[in-house]
Amino acid sequence: DFGAGDIPLTGSYYEQLQDAGREVVHFPFLLGAMNFFHNVPGLTFPLNMSACVLAKVFDRQITTWDDSEILTLNPSLSVPSGQDIFVYHRVFGSSTTSGITSYLHAACPSIWGADKVGSTITWAAGTLEAQGSGNMAAALSSVEYAIGYIDSGHGFDDGLLEVDLQNADGHYQTSAQAFANGGVALAADEAVRLGIIPSSPTDTFENVSLINMPGNVTWPIVAVSYIYANVDQTSAQETGALLKAMMEYIISDEGQALMGDYNFVSLPHSGVAVAQAAIDALVLSPNVSQWTYEPSSSTAPGTGQEDYVMSGKRTNWFAYAIENNADGIEELTTSVEEDYATDSALDSLETRVEDVEDYIDNEDDDDDDDKLRVAHNLAVGALILVILNIVFTIVVACWLKQKIGSLATSQPSSYAPKQFVSGGAQQQDFDAVSEASDLSDLQLVGNEKL
Repeated sequence: DFGAGDIPLTGSYYEQLQDAGREVVHFPFLLGAMNFFHNVPGLTFPLNMSACVLAKVFDRQITTWDDSEILTLNPSLSVPSGQDIFVYHRVFGSSTTSGITSYLHAACPSIWGADKVGSTITWAAGTLEAQGSGNMAAALSSVEYAIGYIDSGHGFDDGLLEVDLQNADGHYQTSAQAFANGGVALAADEAVRLGIIPSSPTDTFENVSLINMPGNVTWPIVAVSYIYANVDQTSAQETGALLKAMMEYIISDEGQALMGDYNFVSLPHSGVAVAQAAIDALVLSPNVSQWTYEPSSSTAPGTGQEDYVMSGKRTNWFAYAIENNADGIEELTTSVEEDYATDSALDSLETRVEDVEDYIDNEDDDDDDDKLRVAHNLAVGALILVILNIVFTIVVACWLKQKIGSLATSQPSSYAPKQFVSGGAQQQDFDAVSEASDLSDLQLVGNEKL
């Protein structure tokens, strides 16, 4: 039902559509700038570049940064002698390649011929490839002394360094300066004034180009983004009606105000008129309902809440439901937060309990160790007492034997027989000691005498 792109349909595509009985419109909806970006380290002043110098750089006729033609435009430029220029270009089909090559040809046709214009071209040997805007940005940010090209919005977002590009009036500026001065929109105004943009949206836009338009602050490389749509939207039914409503919103004040958020430029009034003509050319099925739009900045009393109205004020039922239940949602949120706080407190308490239990377990282990140490000490003490008792017994036994022996040798001879009369007290003592069978028996005798 529709498509979109940054390049007008080529003449051959347009003719094929015409031959098939399909009439299409070009619906312009925003403007975008492109520029050359570089990575010359330590540069604190503008890097001026003309179309012819850039054409020679990208054609590898100029290969070093200290080339005399570059230094003529930038007399303060100081780079290592013979420093190579690393030239990066896009691969496959690229609308940025189309815009850049169109500029080089329009501004310097003697160096950059028409055969080198298009979304895909044959590049000079020694240049380097970068697939997609992301890889181009990565190369420019990481490779010192590199140069390449990218849409300005992407370059701004990635913090890349622009060249100061020469426009048709000979003025050097960056695309950021042109944005601020309205130079991008001026390119569209000039194209309408010069009749470059067709008066009918169903005509071919093959030759529409906003490249190298005149003007002191006009930016020289400007692309237009289009929606391509079939004029006959009857077979699309409701989709056709929605497409028309979307196109109407895009060119509304509210829709165009969004372009700056994405580093694009809104259409000037002359461009909006061309876009409105494309909307008016659409033919919808008579059986579908027309959609309308209520902007957020104003209210359509009564009708704004009807069916088939896209409202910037009322958004959708879910947003209404959320707003209508704001108090309940806030209360529930508070309750959830309190529950979370309670859960956190319980978790903290559980952790503390676990710490206490671990401490008690450690203390129990210490108590067990103390008990073992006490038992061990008691056992050692008991063993020592037993050993001392044995030693004491042996000493007493030896003493008793010695004492008895000394008594026997010290008595008179007349007494001796009496002394050993059978049944006498001393004889009984001697017999008891002599007949002791072990130490314990001897200990009993000794204790009795003691």
